[in-house]
Amino acid sequence: MQSVYSYQDYRKYLEDFYSLKKKKDPLYSYRSFSQTAGIKSPNYLALVIEGSRNLTTANIQQFAFGLKLRPDEIEYFEALVLFNQSKTAAEQSYYKKRLIHLKWNKPEKIQKSSPAEILKEWFSTGILVLAHGRDMEEAIQKCKIELSISEEAIQNTLQKLIELEYLQFNEGKMQISSQQITFHDPKSISLAQESYLYVQVEQSLKAFRRGYKQKKGKFLSQTLTVPPNSIDEIQKAFTSFVENLTQRMDQQVVFGCEELAQINIQIFRPQF
Repeated sequence: MQSVYSYQDYRKYLEDFYSLKKKKDPLYSYRSFSQTAGIKSPNYLALVIEGSRNLTTANIQQFAFGLKLRPDEIEYFEALVLFNQSKTAAEQSYYKKRLIHLKWNKPEKIQKSSPAEILKEWFSTGILVLAHGRDMEEAIQKCKIELSISEEAIQNTLQKLIELEYLQFNEGKMQISSQQITFHDPKSISLAQESYLYVQVEQSLKAFRRGYKQKKGKFLSQTLTVPPNSIDEIQKAFTSFVENLTQRMDQQVVFGCEELAQINIQIFRPQF
């Protein structure tokens, strides 16, 4: 399957995507896609491919979810849809320029890794970011201040990140080798992710207790009464929000590493 960046017609991309999925799994169907994307109509993908239906700004995100696109690919896919569906010459010209810009600025390299390697410790991603643009000693000192962990843990993690080529040296300074890191180990991703997220929530609780007493940070708790069948809709809305925020951060011209921030959104049914 070619990258979405190589397409000028989103309907052709959808057709090729479906054909490949069907070839790999004869049981895969238009209904399968709709269920993954959270679309009520089981044949909506077929109607879009044949040109009977267009995509709306709302279901572009649903389709992107069903296609399992990365944040940068979602942005290109959205621009491609709007380009193909443009009704005026001005719209078409705008989105054509947008596509060219996104294509030229796509991530040069997407690092793929077993999740266990990077999710093993809750602070691995923090060290990865804080080490960027610093030499070894500077990175160690910065991590000790920001993360409050032992120097030994920092050194071991830095060494592992260098061995895995997440960090590379350039004129004595460490540089993150990839703009994005994706995980591709379906057999262990859920277990590694569960452990990682559990520790992240624990870290959030510690930050909350520390920050709330010192009146630092913003904390908001909102309890809503919602129909049971609305939970999925709410979760998708928050997923879309996070994806859009990720895209905005990815568009930063200068990559900064002076401060780490964690955003936590928990949606759950209280146990009384």
